[in-house]
Amino acid sequence: MAFTFAGPTLSGHIDENEAIIFDMVRLVGLHLPPLTHLEKEFYESPHIAREKVAELRHEALQAMRRLQAARPHHPSVLQRALAAQTPVFRESAEKLKPWDPERCLASLVAVCDDAMQHEAGIDCISD
Repeated sequence: MAFTFAGPTLSGHIDENEAIIFDMVRLVGLHLPPLTHLEKEFYESPHIAREKVAELRHEALQAMRRLQAARPHHPSVLQRALAAQTPVFRESAEKLKPWDPERCLASLVAVCDDAMQHEAGIDCISD
């Protein structure tokens, strides 16, 4: 199941197995309320109000920079995040390699930029 986030003219997605990015963000020491809200509402298809888009964009950039700074430690951050998951999840996550966690965050930033440019919110769809 994928999680799609869509602005007025752009969309991006996080595959179900890529949702581990939320754990990785926590493991590098970040507590980011809008990203946490997305994670909690992953299967509920949340809507990000126009007023919250800039904050979500800021958090996605902050998370991307922190993960980039931790790049030499990515394998250990990913392995620690995977270790906390079920064996079924770990097995399916093996299919993700190589996986670029920044891609998910960069696409979220691009959709936030699109929404801000059009003064709109972001629709999130779990499919």
